[in-house]
Amino acid sequence: PVPEGVEHLDVEGSSHKMLFIISAVSTAITLISSIALITMHLSRYSAPKEQRQIVRIVFAPFVFALISLAEIYNYSVARYIDPISAFYEAICICALFLLYVQFAAPAATVKGTFGEDVFDAMKARQETDAGKSKGNWPRTTWIAVFQYPLAQIVAIIILEATEAAGTYCESSLKPKY
Repeated sequence: PVPEGVEHLDVEGSSHKMLFIISAVSTAITLISSIALITMHLSRYSAPKEQRQIVRIVFAPFVFALISLAEIYNYSVARYIDPISAFYEAICICALFLLYVQFAAPAATVKGTFGEDVFDAMKARQETDAGKSKGNWPRTTWIAVFQYPLAQIVAIIILEATEAAGTYCESSLKPKY
């Protein structure tokens, strides 16, 4: 909810400016930390497939911090830009899964594509580690992980459209909202 008259930082006598300053400093620290970690990974780019995913994951805190800073700066836009962080979270979950695949089946992913050989190598690795197979979990997990960003995009479009039309109500469970 937007407090009356609060649109941006022109609010005198409130804690809003202090909150924004703290958020800006935290965002700057997060940016410096993210850039330092990304630079270290890219300066020693010896395992590109793994490090590419690590860079995507390491950049996530800065994206979240930047979106939070923008939401604090202007409360009225918060509900419209908050879904961006949810979408980037979905991208990071995919990156985390791809990082796992690179570690679990490095020899199978040499070609850079994910085909049956990758799924077979992941299943074989699990059978070696646990002693028996648990079905086709690599393919099922692959489908579940990579449908999440698509579902998130659809949810964001629906959320933004209903927000703009004035029919979205966050606190109601009624189907019309």
